[in-house]
Amino acid sequence: MKKLLSCLAVFAISALMAETLIESKFDKNTANWYALHNFGAVSCDTAAAALKVTVNPAGECRMANWKRITPEMCAGKVIKLTAQVRGRGQMAAVFVLTVNSASGGRSYPRFAGTPVTLKSDEFTTVEFSLDLAGRTLLSIEPRFELKGENAEAYISSIKCETVTVQSTRLETTFPYIAFAAGSTGASFRVYGEVDTALQLLINNQSREITTDADGLAVIPVAGEALIRYTVAGNGKSIQLFSEAVDAAEFAALSEAAENSKLPAGSKVLVLGDSLSDFERNRNYVDQLNFYLNRNGNGEKITFYNYGIGGDDIRRITRRFIHHFDPKTPDEYFQVRYTGIDAVKYDYVMIFLGQNDTKASSQSNWQTTFVPHQDWEKYYTQLLAEIKRRFPEAKIILISPIHTDSARQDAIAQVVLQRRDNVWKFGIEEHMERYAAMLRQLARSSGAYYIDLYTPSKDHTSRSSLFQSADGVHLSPAGERFVTLQILLALKNL
Repeated sequence: MKKLLSCLAVFAISALMAETLIESKFDKNTANWYALHNFGAVSCDTAAAALKVTVNPAGECRMANWKRITPEMCAGKVIKLTAQVRGRGQMAAVFVLTVNSASGGRSYPRFAGTPVTLKSDEFTTVEFSLDLAGRTLLSIEPRFELKGENAEAYISSIKCETVTVQSTRLETTFPYIAFAAGSTGASFRVYGEVDTALQLLINNQSREITTDADGLAVIPVAGEALIRYTVAGNGKSIQLFSEAVDAAEFAALSEAAENSKLPAGSKVLVLGDSLSDFERNRNYVDQLNFYLNRNGNGEKITFYNYGIGGDDIRRITRRFIHHFDPKTPDEYFQVRYTGIDAVKYDYVMIFLGQNDTKASSQSNWQTTFVPHQDWEKYYTQLLAEIKRRFPEAKIILISPIHTDSARQDAIAQVVLQRRDNVWKFGIEEHMERYAAMLRQLARSSGAYYIDLYTPSKDHTSRSSLFQSADGVHLSPAGERFVTLQILLALKNL
């Protein structure tokens, strides 16, 4: 197996200015940090000179600060949230932004860093940065989230600060690289100046990397693993992911990509929800990009990922139709479609359904978030608008993937102990009805249909496809599963 080489170019020439917005040390009090209602507890442990954080019965704590950071404090800057933590469980730094919504109300997009697995005997750093350039905001709320059964954490200090960065550019040739487990490993090369040493996580376990004089490091991996590299330059950073996968699975994905009928040079617009938006740089969109382009045969296939967490067919249709509405030019979700019309797409790929079909306990799980009688209406409107804007583009409709139903049931039971309503994903009767509607719509509109629902429902280890925290979002195995199913379908395009 050949070594795979990923190249990261770093160009950084700028001065930095930092301003502290919130700084908390916990020798006397909680310094305005508190747990959200029904989401764990926060108290000061004066003996340990630390903030003690414990989870609720569902294994989760959400911790916020009374101080809301105003947009004026950090307009156009990078905002950074860090903490020194020890304990057990997984903790992530989070920013919740308040923005105007297209409906006239407000939306609360949430940005979370990669969770850190805590060590009970030593403090580790939990950190997340968010570039606020170009965002129109009402307020910014810093948070931390702790998850895990009986999880508990001690925080010795927290700092939230802004960093002003000018003329910094960080680039990567491929955000995602895969290789067969048992090969010689992944190679990683850095060009240019970096502020810090290379940071490496293998399956969420920290490991130091040293590079040779040419900036090259080889990462040996014995079995399956997800590897995350972080390189920083003058206040900004980028991440690159490598994944060591079973040799047979790597071969199957590579073969399916080689048999794909997606022409070289194709430009593909992706519309979707959190399954397309989350885990960027290593989700199924990035994996399609990697496998379809890895051999360098012909002009590069390009994916334009406009997936947005929380989206459903109703929201996408409204945003798509009112993209040029002068009354809401700065509305947050509208802004995320900026530039969507600048490319002449060959294909438009739509992967939705989880948010459309989720149902409420107050309706005895019978009423879906988007009423089922409206599914086809909104899809028809969206397809008509896509055909108007991109008349040459072929449309690919992807059915929703099933969920870990057992995990969804367990979560619903826990939540209903403290609330009188909960939404549940993956209810079969709604998913099957949605998939049938989508299949019929594809047939009547001339779109191409890819069925993920049936193979995911029949999967021998369905729970392995989803993150255990919620049973809905894709695990690394789930990202590979979706990638493979799409690649297999593309051979019949």
